[in-house]
Amino acid sequence: MASTARTSVLDVIDGFFGAPWSESDIESLSDGALKELGYQVENFYDNWSPPAIDGVKYRSYGGGASIVQPGNPGMPFLSSSLLYSDEIVMHCPLDEWVCRRRGTFRAPGPYRSNNPQLSVQPLPSADANQGSFAGSDHAENLAKILAATGRLKRFEKPIREGWIIPVPHLRLWKSSEEKIWSQIRRDVLDLDVHDILNREWVGMPAVSDYIRGLQVTPNAGWHPADAAKAVVEPPSLYFNRTLAIGSLVESRFTPCADVDLALLMNKFKQATTLNRELRDALLVKALDGYAIPNFDEQDILEICRIRKSDEAFDEWRAELSRLVSGKSIPTSADLGEVESQLSEAIKQMVSDLRRKVKNDRSLSARAARARMEFIDIGFLGVAAFLPEKLALAAALPPILKMAVQMLISPAGGAGSVLLKVDQAGLLNGAR
Repeated sequence: MASTARTSVLDVIDGFFGAPWSESDIESLSDGALKELGYQVENFYDNWSPPAIDGVKYRSYGGGASIVQPGNPGMPFLSSSLLYSDEIVMHCPLDEWVCRRRGTFRAPGPYRSNNPQLSVQPLPSADANQGSFAGSDHAENLAKILAATGRLKRFEKPIREGWIIPVPHLRLWKSSEEKIWSQIRRDVLDLDVHDILNREWVGMPAVSDYIRGLQVTPNAGWHPADAAKAVVEPPSLYFNRTLAIGSLVESRFTPCADVDLALLMNKFKQATTLNRELRDALLVKALDGYAIPNFDEQDILEICRIRKSDEAFDEWRAELSRLVSGKSIPTSADLGEVESQLSEAIKQMVSDLRRKVKNDRSLSARAARARMEFIDIGFLGVAAFLPEKLALAAALPPILKMAVQMLISPAGGAGSVLLKVDQAGLLNGAR
């Protein structure tokens, strides 16, 4: 893709209006003007490429069904992520609607049941195959674009700073669709994937950006020819397209659900049998139950001010980038040594950060305004930098798995942060 002078979709909207814009400006657009805005967004992303990573940075991507995915209306965004990651990848909600590739994606299913009168079409096709900008009337297009620009407006400050990067995820998905389905076919034959997907999880496997769980099993059971595909294909499609998108935008996958982490670890387990070089790049369990500062999730601007002015979080991000680069791990270290070194490094990072937050008067005042609390953060086993010749979807170093401190058991076992979301009634259902 060619480079462009514009840095984000916000610049496209700015250029369209020629001045600062608001919701009322969007509402006043005629049908022709609304379509012109959509075409300009399409043209921008036709010529878009992800920003180059300047030096060693931690660019995180949680997938669509994640608390570290800005702008997902179905799930609260953990905005404190802005303090701990250099850059966060965001699905562009505007391109999601205007993208002309909507309706062209291969969907899993339908799957036959043992009842010849019944087959089941799973839900993931709703991500990209329901409705289109070109085929909708003015009222629907206006409603969709108002919602999308509203979400972009909420994150305007970090987007303009380059801390949040909106990406055309549907286009990226489409460009990798054949490879994604090749991996899905392998997953259908992988007994370990079946085992992971058949376990009970807090926060079931995602099948789309807006749905975790909700996989229907017919009372009569699945037809034997479709049983394996019915269980594996919907979550495997979501998971493998997430890895593909992450790889294309040079980010590191940051799963916040235990099942996503299990699926990722299973991929690395498979990869380790292919090449001994993976041993040199493997980063495994490092942290259990360290509490770090977390801020009120509604106060994006205050969090942005903290990020822009505070050295403590600058140092955290710099050290995290150094760790995930793998350069600090000796090539001769075995897995036990890697785990020990990471654990000690993270322990020191957390200790330094908490001390600086406590002792810095300016930061303490800002933290008070943002209603700071502490949450637990875990780096749970994962690999870094797989050799490219393995042709896996992504090479993704250490993972942030956050759990609210009150949900940590006395034994120190971390529960998924999605338990908090589930208690708030925000999960879309279980299988």
